[in-house]
Amino acid sequence: MKRRDGLFAAAAGLVLAASVLSGCAACPGVKADPGRPAVVIPHVAPPVAPPVAPAVVGGPYSIDITPGTDVNPVRTQHVMLATVRDQSGNPVSGAKVEWILARGPRAVGDIVDVEGGRKVDNTYADSVTGSGNRVLDMGTADASDDVQVGPGQTWCVITSTAEGTSNVIAYAPQIANWSTHKAFAEKNWMDVTWDWPADATNRVGTPHTFNVRVLRYSDSTPYAGYRVNYKLLSGPAGSLGSGGQMASVTTGADGIASVVLNQSAPQVGTNEVEISIVRPAKKDECECWPEKLIATGVVRKHWVAPDLGITKTAPATAMLCETFSYNIGVSSLASDVELRDVVLTDPLPEGVDYVSSSPAANVSGRTLTWNIGTMAPSATQNFTVTVKPNRKGMTHNCAKVTAEGGRLSKDACADTNVIAPAVKIEKYAPAEVMICDPITYRIVVRNTGDGMAGDLRVVDQLPAGLTTASGDTRVEFPAFTLGAGESREFTFDAKASAPGSYTNTASLKGACELSDQASATTRVKACALTLVKKARMRDVKTGLRSIFDLTVSNAGDAEAKDVYVEDQIPAGMTFVKASNGGTSNGSTVVWNIGSLAPGASTSVTVEMVTDTIGTYKNTATARAYCCKDATAGDVVEYSGVVAILLEVIDVNDPIYVGDQETYVITVTNQGSADDRNVRVTVTLPAEQKFTSYDTSKAANVKGSVSGQVVRFDPVPALPGKQTGMNVIEYRVVCEATGKGDVRFAVKLESDMLTGGSVDETESTHQY
Repeated sequence: MKRRDGLFAAAAGLVLAASVLSGCAACPGVKADPGRPAVVIPHVAPPVAPPVAPAVVGGPYSIDITPGTDVNPVRTQHVMLATVRDQSGNPVSGAKVEWILARGPRAVGDIVDVEGGRKVDNTYADSVTGSGNRVLDMGTADASDDVQVGPGQTWCVITSTAEGTSNVIAYAPQIANWSTHKAFAEKNWMDVTWDWPADATNRVGTPHTFNVRVLRYSDSTPYAGYRVNYKLLSGPAGSLGSGGQMASVTTGADGIASVVLNQSAPQVGTNEVEISIVRPAKKDECECWPEKLIATGVVRKHWVAPDLGITKTAPATAMLCETFSYNIGVSSLASDVELRDVVLTDPLPEGVDYVSSSPAANVSGRTLTWNIGTMAPSATQNFTVTVKPNRKGMTHNCAKVTAEGGRLSKDACADTNVIAPAVKIEKYAPAEVMICDPITYRIVVRNTGDGMAGDLRVVDQLPAGLTTASGDTRVEFPAFTLGAGESREFTFDAKASAPGSYTNTASLKGACELSDQASATTRVKACALTLVKKARMRDVKTGLRSIFDLTVSNAGDAEAKDVYVEDQIPAGMTFVKASNGGTSNGSTVVWNIGSLAPGASTSVTVEMVTDTIGTYKNTATARAYCCKDATAGDVVEYSGVVAILLEVIDVNDPIYVGDQETYVITVTNQGSADDRNVRVTVTLPAEQKFTSYDTSKAANVKGSVSGQVVRFDPVPALPGKQTGMNVIEYRVVCEATGKGDVRFAVKLESDMLTGGSVDETESTHQY
C-alpha cells in the first residue's frame, strides 16, 4: 500500500529491513503495547465451510501474500494482497482465503476490512479471489495511491494504533497440500516518519551537507537519539564527517542528523551515499524494544566544474573601402555551475581602424575590454566589433577570455583578407525564338582583379514588351562576392508579348564603385494557324455517311511545329473513317499533321453516320506548339427513314376442328422516321371462320369483316424506334372448320411504303 504522506514513495528508493534484536534478553518482563488494552478479545468462529475437495489439475495449489515484510506508521492502513495459483503458477479465481491476525503478548493490529466485507472480528475474516482486474480506491483525488487487484487475488486491510508487529496468516482451505496452503506476512508498526535528502548538484571542491530529519508520525514532533548511518559508496574520492568513508550521526533535539561530504580534491563526477535510519533500543521495567533498522536509501551528489569557451569569426575577405565586423562568442560551457570573474579582451591588429562595438567596450588605445562578471550555466554572450581596413593584405585578430580569477583562459582568432578587385559582365541570349518560347538570358560576371570583389549586384531592366514569368519588368539578383579569377553565372527567362526584335541590357555594380554593362538582342517570331471545314452534303438521310473536308494552314512567319487537328464527333453520330491516318477514340478524331512551314497547308477528310434525325454541327480545332488554336465547323441535317417489320404467329398450332386459334400480328417500325396510316388486312383460309379480334395494342382501331376478310382501320402514326413506342399488335381469333395445313394471310400497307404492301402468312395444322 502506498502512503499518501509520501513516507514510502517509490521515487525515494527506500528499502525497509527486518528487525535487529539488541540487548533485550535481560528485560524483567513484557508488558502490553502502549495504547492497546491488556485484554484478550474472544475469537468468534467463522461459519462452517464445506468439506475441502482434493487438489485437481488447474485448481488451487499454492498461496502467497504481498508484501511479506513491511514497515508502516501507526494509525495508517496497510493493504495486503493474497494470490492463489494452480500448479502451473496461473492465478485461480473463486478460491476462498481466510485472513488470521496472530495474537500474543506483543501482538498489535486489527483487521479493518476485506474484499466482500466478510469480517468476523478484528482477528479473523475471509474473502474469495476474483476473476478480473479491479481497483481498490483509497478515496482520495490522487489515483496513484489506489491499489490494483488482479485475477486470482483478494485483499485485506489492517491497521494499528500502537507500535509493534502484526503477524498475518493467509490460509486457503481448498488447497490440500499443507506445505503450500498458508502464507505469512509481518507488518511492523512504528510512530515514525522522516525527511530524506534529495539528490543535489554542487561545484567541485565545495562542501555539501546531508540532513536527515526523524519525526513522530502521530504529532510531527522530532525524535532525538535515532542513529543515522552514512556510507560513501562510489564516485570521486571524498570523506564524510571527520574524514572516513562512513559516519554515524545521532539525531538531536530537533530530530536532525547532519553530516558534511568533502572532496579529497576538486573532481567532476557523482558520489552515491547510502543512508540508513536505526531506531534505538529501549529497555526499562515496563518495555523492551530492540534496536531496529527502519529504512535505507541512496542519494546522489553530482559534482560539476565551470568551463570556458570562446569563438571568433570574421569575413574571409573585405573590401578596402568598406567596414567589416568580428563576431565573438563567450560561453559558460558547464550546464550546472556558473562561471565567475569573466573578462574578454580584443587587441586590434595593425591594418584596421576601430569603428564601434556592441555591447560597447572599454577602449584603451587599440585594445578593447569587456568585464562580463558572472555567467549562468550554459549561457552564451555575443560581442560584435566593427572595423575599417586601411590597407590591402591579411589581418590577423585574436581575442582572449579569462575566468575564475585567471585560472581559466582561452583565445580565438580570425583572419580577413583585404582586397581591391575589378569586374566584367557578359550577356548572352538566343538570336531567334518563337513567341511562346521563353528567352533564356545568361549573364556571366568575372572578377578580373587581384582580390575579392564584394557586394556585387546584377540588375536587368527589361525593354518594353518583355516580362518575366511572374510579370516583372526588372530582374535583380542577390548580392554576392567573387574571388580573384572567379566567375558567377546567372540565368533567367523572359517572355515577349508580341513578335519583334528586343535588345536587353544588364548592369553590374559592386563595392568601391565597381560597375559594368552588357547587352544581347533576340528576334521573336510567331506562327498563325487557320482552319477551314466544309460538309460535302448538308441534307443526308439517316444511315448514310456525311463527309467533311478540313484544311489547316500556317499564315505566320515561323514554322508551326507539332500540328494536330481534333474533330469533335457530335453526340448521336458515329465515326466511320478518316483520311491521312486520322484516329478516333470514340468521341474525337485526331490527325497528327507534323510541321507546317510558313504559308504551307494540309487537307484531311472525315466520315460520320447517324440513325437519328436531327441537325448536327461538327466542329474541329487545329493546334500546334506556340500557335493560337484555330477552330472551324459545318452543319448537316439528317432526315429519317421508315423501316417496317411485319410478324405473324399462331398461338395453339396444331389444333382440332372445332377448336379456336389465336393469331398475333406485330408491326414494328425499325426506322428513324414515323410511319403514317398503317393499315392491316387479314384473309382467313377456307377451313376457318372469324370469331373475334383485339386491337387494344393497336390504338383500338376498329375492324370490319366481309366473308373471310378482316380489314382494320388505319393507325394514324407509328413512331420510329428511337421513341420506344414503335410497336403495335393485333390479335385475331378463328375457329377451325376443316382439316388441313391452312394458311392465315396478312397484308400491311402505309403511307411510307411506296414500294407496295408487306405480306406475311402463318401455317396452322388442323386435324
